[in-house]
Amino acid sequence: MKSTFFWDDPDKLEADLFAIPVFEGKVSDSKDVQRIDKQLDGLLSRVVEQEEFVGKAGETVLLHTH
Repeated sequence: MKSTFFWDDPDKLEADLFAIPVFEGKVSDSKDVQRIDKQLDGLLSRVVEQEEFVGKAGETVLLHTH
């Protein structure tokens, strides 16, 4: 598996896996989360709420966009 790490506008990225780092308790404040959530018609925020994800160390949310 080849991994590439870079920081760019998330709207321009094409990838099989996409990670968004967030601070604990500040998930909904993240501009990247908001932009990706908008592109997914609110799917990301719904999953974050359902999973009660708050961004604690070691905590992850996996989302399949199909």
